[in-house]
Amino acid sequence: MGFVTPYLILWSQDNGLDTFERNKYDVLGFRHRVRGLLSNRFKNKGGNMRNLGIFSVLLLIVTIGCAVTYNQPITSAPIIVEALHFSKDEIFKVARQILVAEGYQISSADELSGTISTAPRNLRVTPEQADCGKTMGLDYLKDNRTSTRVAIGVIVDKGSITVKANIEGEYKPGDVIQNITLTCVSTGVLEKDILRKIKDVVGGS
Repeated sequence: MGFVTPYLILWSQDNGLDTFERNKYDVLGFRHRVRGLLSNRFKNKGGNMRNLGIFSVLLLIVTIGCAVTYNQPITSAPIIVEALHFSKDEIFKVARQILVAEGYQISSADELSGTISTAPRNLRVTPEQADCGKTMGLDYLKDNRTSTRVAIGVIVDKGSITVKANIEGEYKPGDVIQNITLTCVSTGVLEKDILRKIKDVVGGS
C-alpha cells in the first residue's frame, strides 16, 4: 500500500483533514476507515457526482494498493516423518482413529498403499502452526477476518509414518472485492501433534 499513502495524505490535507494519524490505523482494516473518512466527507459536501467519482477512484486505489502488498510465504513446509516399529496395519488403524477423534472426516483410506486423506475442516490456525503471509509486516493469521481450513494426509509405510497438513486460508474484510485467497504453509506443528497422538496410542496398545 506504499504507493497509495502519498495520495491519501495529500487528499486529506486538501480536504481539511489536518492530521492523518496513520499510526492509529490498523493496516489490515485501513480500507474501511478510509472509506468512512471519504464517505463522511462527501456527505458533508452534498454527495455530488464529482465527489462520488473521487470517492470511487480513491477506493479503487486503496484496494489495489493493499492487495499488491500481500507477501506470500517463501518457506517450504517441512516433511514430518518418523520411524515406528509396529506393523503397518496397526499404525494405519490407529492413524484413522486419531484423525476421526480430532474432528476430521476421512475422504479416502487405502490400506494397500497406506494412504489416508481427510476433507478440509474449519480450524483456526495460529502463526506458530502456519505461515499465510503478511501485509506491510503484519501477519494475516493475527487478524480475526482471516479464516483457515486444514486437511491432513497420512502415508503409512513399513516401519514409518508421514503426516502432511494442507492449509487453505482466506482473508475477508467485508467486501467481496477485497477478499484475498491466502497461500498458507504449515510449520509442522499440526503434523507433529497428530503424530504424537498416534505414537501414544500405538505405543500404549
